[in-house]
Amino acid sequence: MEINKTIRSTNDYVYFYQKTPLSNWWKSPDIPYDNHTFKSSESLFMYIKAKTFGDIEIANQLPSATHAEAKKLGRKVRGFDRRIWEKERENAMYVALKAKFSVDKDFRDTLMAEEYRNKTFVEASPHDNIWGINISITQAYEGEKWNGLNLLGKLLTQLRDEELKK
Repeated sequence: MEINKTIRSTNDYVYFYQKTPLSNWWKSPDIPYDNHTFKSSESLFMYIKAKTFGDIEIANQLPSATHAEAKKLGRKVRGFDRRIWEKERENAMYVALKAKFSVDKDFRDTLMAEEYRNKTFVEASPHDNIWGINISITQAYEGEKWNGLNLLGKLLTQLRDEELKK
Protein backbone atom coordinates (compact mmCIF):
# COMPACT_ATOMS: atom_id res chain seq x y z
CA MET A 1 0.00 0.00 0.00
CA GLU A 2 1.45 3.39 -1.02
CA ILE A 3 0.88 6.46 1.09
CA ASN A 4 1.97 10.02 0.35
CA LYS A 5 0.34 13.45 0.37
CA THR A 6 -0.91 13.40 -3.21
CA ILE A 7 -1.57 9.75 -4.03
CA ARG A 8 -2.80 6.91 -1.85
CA SER A 9 -3.23 3.49 -3.32
CA THR A 10 -5.29 0.61 -1.94
CA ASN A 11 -5.91 -2.82 -3.43
CA ASP A 12 -8.68 -1.40 -5.64
CA TYR A 13 -8.20 2.36 -5.94
CA VAL A 14 -5.62 5.05 -6.64
CA TYR A 15 -6.77 8.19 -4.84
CA PHE A 16 -5.19 11.45 -6.04
CA TYR A 17 -5.71 15.19 -5.82
CA GLN A 18 -3.95 18.24 -7.26
CA LYS A 19 -0.19 17.84 -6.77
CA THR A 20 0.31 14.93 -9.14
CA PRO A 21 0.50 14.55 -12.94
CA LEU A 22 -2.86 12.77 -12.73
CA SER A 23 -4.50 16.10 -11.88
CA ASN A 24 -5.88 18.37 -14.57
CA TRP A 25 -4.35 21.28 -12.70
CA TRP A 26 -0.80 19.96 -12.85
CA LYS A 27 1.37 22.13 -15.11
CA SER A 28 2.61 20.16 -18.05
CA PRO A 29 5.00 20.66 -20.92
CA ASP A 30 3.28 22.36 -23.82
CA ILE A 31 0.38 20.26 -25.08
CA PRO A 32 -0.13 20.67 -28.84
CA TYR A 33 -3.70 20.69 -30.11
CA ASP A 34 -5.52 22.40 -32.99
CA ASN A 35 -2.45 24.49 -33.99
CA HIS A 36 -2.07 25.82 -30.41
CA THR A 37 -0.08 24.80 -27.36
CA PHE A 38 -1.62 24.56 -23.89
CA LYS A 39 -0.05 24.77 -20.42
CA SER A 40 -2.29 22.14 -18.83
CA SER A 41 -5.00 19.68 -19.71
CA GLU A 42 -7.43 22.02 -17.91
CA SER A 43 -6.71 24.84 -20.37
CA LEU A 44 -7.11 22.42 -23.30
CA PHE A 45 -10.34 21.04 -21.84
CA MET A 46 -11.81 24.54 -21.50
CA TYR A 47 -10.65 25.35 -25.03
CA ILE A 48 -12.65 22.38 -26.32
CA LYS A 49 -15.62 23.58 -24.27
CA ALA A 50 -15.40 27.08 -25.75
CA LYS A 51 -15.10 25.68 -29.28
CA THR A 52 -18.07 23.36 -28.66
CA PHE A 53 -20.25 26.41 -28.05
CA GLY A 54 -18.66 28.58 -30.73
CA ASP A 55 -17.06 31.08 -28.33
CA ILE A 56 -13.92 31.85 -30.32
CA GLU A 57 -13.04 34.88 -28.17
CA ILE A 58 -12.73 32.74 -25.03
CA ALA A 59 -11.14 29.87 -26.99
CA ASN A 60 -8.36 32.17 -28.20
CA GLN A 61 -7.47 33.14 -24.62
CA LEU A 62 -7.08 29.58 -23.39
CA PRO A 63 -3.77 28.43 -24.93
CA SER A 64 -1.83 30.90 -22.75
CA ALA A 65 -4.06 30.52 -19.67
CA THR A 66 -2.97 28.87 -16.45
CA HIS A 67 -5.21 26.13 -15.12
CA ALA A 68 -6.88 28.57 -12.69
CA GLU A 69 -7.41 31.17 -15.42
CA ALA A 70 -8.76 28.46 -17.72
CA LYS A 71 -11.34 27.40 -15.14
CA LYS A 72 -12.55 31.00 -14.80
CA LEU A 73 -12.69 31.48 -18.57
CA GLY A 74 -14.57 28.21 -18.95
CA ARG A 75 -17.32 29.58 -16.72
CA LYS A 76 -17.72 32.57 -19.06
CA VAL A 77 -18.28 30.60 -22.28
CA ARG A 78 -21.09 32.24 -24.21
CA GLY A 79 -23.83 30.03 -25.63
CA PHE A 80 -23.24 27.39 -22.96
CA ASP A 81 -26.00 24.78 -22.73
CA ARG A 82 -25.74 22.38 -19.78
CA ARG A 83 -27.64 19.57 -21.56
CA ILE A 84 -25.28 19.67 -24.52
CA TRP A 85 -22.20 19.91 -22.30
CA GLU A 86 -23.26 16.94 -20.18
CA LYS A 87 -23.22 14.89 -23.39
CA GLU A 88 -19.89 16.31 -24.62
CA ARG A 89 -17.78 16.88 -21.49
CA GLU A 90 -16.39 13.37 -21.08
CA ASN A 91 -15.22 13.18 -24.68
CA ALA A 92 -13.67 16.65 -24.34
CA MET A 93 -11.83 15.59 -21.19
CA TYR A 94 -10.67 12.34 -22.76
CA VAL A 95 -9.19 14.25 -25.70
CA ALA A 96 -7.39 16.60 -23.29
CA LEU A 97 -6.05 13.73 -21.17
CA LYS A 98 -4.86 11.74 -24.17
CA ALA A 99 -3.01 14.79 -25.48
CA LYS A 100 -1.47 15.50 -22.06
CA PHE A 101 -0.20 11.98 -21.45
CA SER A 102 1.28 11.76 -24.95
CA VAL A 103 3.68 14.70 -24.43
CA ASP A 104 5.53 13.75 -21.26
CA LYS A 105 7.21 10.45 -20.36
CA ASP A 106 7.04 11.10 -16.60
CA PHE A 107 3.31 11.80 -16.83
CA ARG A 108 2.79 8.66 -18.85
CA ASP A 109 4.89 6.65 -16.40
CA THR A 110 2.64 7.81 -13.54
CA LEU A 111 -0.50 6.83 -15.45
CA MET A 112 0.93 3.48 -16.51
CA ALA A 113 2.71 2.59 -13.25
CA GLU A 114 2.75 -1.13 -12.55
CA GLU A 115 1.48 -0.64 -9.00
CA TYR A 116 -1.64 1.16 -10.29
CA ARG A 117 -2.67 -1.41 -12.88
CA ASN A 118 -6.00 -3.13 -12.29
CA LYS A 119 -7.01 -0.29 -9.98
CA THR A 120 -9.48 2.52 -10.54
CA PHE A 121 -8.17 6.07 -10.45
CA VAL A 122 -10.19 8.30 -8.14
CA GLU A 123 -9.97 12.09 -7.98
CA ALA A 124 -10.42 12.71 -4.26
CA SER A 125 -11.41 16.34 -4.63
CA PRO A 126 -13.36 17.50 -1.59
CA HIS A 127 -14.97 20.24 -3.70
CA ASP A 128 -16.01 18.48 -6.91
CA ASN A 129 -18.90 16.06 -7.21
CA ILE A 130 -18.70 15.71 -10.99
CA TRP A 131 -15.05 15.13 -11.88
CA GLY A 132 -14.15 13.95 -8.37
CA ILE A 133 -15.78 12.22 -5.41
CA ASN A 134 -16.47 15.29 -3.25
CA ILE A 135 -14.44 14.01 -0.30
CA SER A 136 -10.72 14.21 0.56
CA ILE A 137 -8.04 11.59 0.02
CA THR A 138 -7.98 10.91 3.75
CA GLN A 139 -11.76 10.47 3.93
CA ALA A 140 -11.77 8.19 0.87
CA TYR A 141 -8.83 6.19 2.13
CA GLU A 142 -10.61 5.69 5.45
CA GLY A 143 -13.66 4.30 3.65
CA GLU A 144 -16.06 7.24 3.71
CA LYS A 145 -18.82 7.00 1.09
CA TRP A 146 -18.13 8.86 -2.15
CA ASN A 147 -20.42 11.76 -2.98
CA GLY A 148 -19.38 12.32 -6.58
CA LEU A 149 -19.27 10.82 -10.07
CA ASN A 150 -15.45 10.56 -10.36
CA LEU A 151 -15.55 11.28 -14.10
CA LEU A 152 -11.88 12.28 -14.19
CA GLY A 153 -10.82 9.08 -12.45
CA LYS A 154 -12.96 6.95 -14.76
CA LEU A 155 -11.47 8.60 -17.85
CA LEU A 156 -7.90 8.17 -16.56
CA THR A 157 -8.66 4.50 -15.88
CA GLN A 158 -10.12 4.12 -19.39
CA LEU A 159 -7.11 5.83 -20.99
CA ARG A 160 -4.66 3.66 -19.04
CA ASP A 161 -6.53 0.47 -19.92
CA GLU A 162 -6.68 1.39 -23.60
CA GLU A 163 -2.96 2.18 -23.64
CA LEU A 164 -2.18 -1.17 -21.99
CA LYS A 165 -3.99 -2.98 -24.83
CA LYS A 166 -1.68 -1.46 -27.45
